Amino acid sequence: MSTSRNYISKLIQQIQKNNSILDSIKPSLFESVVAEAITRNNTLLEVSKKASESLDFIGRYRDQLGKINSFAIETKQFQKAVEASQIHSLATKAAQLNIDKSYLVTNSNFTKAAIEAAASYKSHLELIDRSGL
Repeated sequence: MSTSRNYISKLIQQIQKNNSILDSIKPSLFESVVAEAITRNNTLLEVSKKASESLDFIGRYRDQLGKINSFAIETKQFQKAVEASQIHSLATKAAQLNIDKSYLVTNSNFTKAAIEAAASYKSHLELIDRSGL
């Protein structure tokens, strides 16, 4: 992540006060904000942009119990709802890479079918929509 973590933390505070900021930031900055927010209470060991796997980020972190976990983040900065096909695509890519937990994060929302699809992956996939950000 090329933007400083301090800048990203300040931006997260601004978004918490006014989430309409999500609609005006560049996709790469949106990705960095999401990665920071997801890993902020853990010791981040590694985050890398993996375009070859077509995921926005993959990484590893040490949780509060000391366990090392892997994660994948896919962001969708949309004006429309995220579809179930995008959920299945993320889950497939994450499984191929043996990822512990995947996050699909959007500044929009999810279709009912997308929510149902995510539920089939239980604790391995988490959806975060505009209200969750």
